[in-house]
Amino acid sequence: MTRFTNTYQIEHSNEVITVTPADLEAFSVLSIRDENIRVRCSERFLLDLYVYAKTAGLNPSMIFEELRALECTVTESRTKQEAKFSRLPLKGLWHKHFFSSHFIPKNMQIANSRGSLESVIEKEFGKYEGLDNTVENCKALARGIVLGNQELFENRAERNQLTGEWIVFAKINAENYYMCIELHETDDHIIYEKVIKACKENFEHLVPVIESYA
Repeated sequence: MTRFTNTYQIEHSNEVITVTPADLEAFSVLSIRDENIRVRCSERFLLDLYVYAKTAGLNPSMIFEELRALECTVTESRTKQEAKFSRLPLKGLWHKHFFSSHFIPKNMQIANSRGSLESVIEKEFGKYEGLDNTVENCKALARGIVLGNQELFENRAERNQLTGEWIVFAKINAENYYMCIELHETDDHIIYEKVIKACKENFEHLVPVIESYA
């Protein structure tokens, strides 16, 4: 018997995506393969993951790997370490970044901030200063800039600083309860309301705990 009871109508790009309880049940089992983790994923969290997968091409396995990293210190994450929110109304809750290929432009933008890309360009131009403006030299210059830009991204990945969107969760008695997936730009009060609603629907015993953070 499915633990999901709601049917959702999600509007995206002038289309309506219908998500039934059976759809969400099948998707949750396929995407979150560890049942011990899956039972601590709210219906809201799994719906968010379903919508990301259907509308943005997000591979759910990327989320599952982040959950495994949160659950087991043996599994490594490529993104920033989880952190606790420090300001109300989310104070006391936690968030963890997750990464997918469609977040590469954002990470490149961050990696290229503070003049990093300009430094790469200046360095490459310096190599060819005074040389003839031949096709071969222009190609080599362009290739050097591309490789230098790629190195900025790889260095960020090696430092586990890749950024994406947020997995929002609560840590209760050494267990993680996964509430929702959200954009960085979403208003904190909207995220908080989603968390409270998720608790009321799936983890009612956590409502007073979450509310006590305030």
